[in-house]
Amino acid sequence: MKVLPMRLLMVMVWFAAAVGCAFGPKARTFRPAEGPAGVEARLTTSDAEFSGELIEVRSDALVLLSHAHATGRGTRAPELVLRLIPFTTVRASRFEQMGSNITVSDGRAPDHRVRERLRLVSRFPHGLSEPVLSQLLAKYGQTALAGVQR
Repeated sequence: MKVLPMRLLMVMVWFAAAVGCAFGPKARTFRPAEGPAGVEARLTTSDAEFSGELIEVRSDALVLLSHAHATGRGTRAPELVLRLIPFTTVRASRFEQMGSNITVSDGRAPDHRVRERLRLVSRFPHGLSEPVLSQLLAKYGQTALAGVQR
């Protein structure tokens, strides 16, 4: 049995480590890592479809800054609305760059692992304090979080 020279063994270890570290998302290609915005979400309920930025993940719901439409002076202008979307209302979901195993569906709360992954890519991963929530609501002309009705 021949013993591999130490240099060859070191090259093989270095190569294995370099290849092993090449898998998975990278900060330069993962949009939520590029700035403070949360991941883009698309949620379908039995009544409507919502898309927008994931703001916060709660134990029983998601807070989404969703795209709505306001009618004014004969045109439809985009408007943003902070919504509380309970897990029990979500029929299907898709989260940008999160893969198909990170999902909320069938009116069930996701398991802890999924909630934790989503929490980490939300705008406020540590949760919204009352003062910050109040400021956000005021910014969007709201007094409370909107629900899932359009």
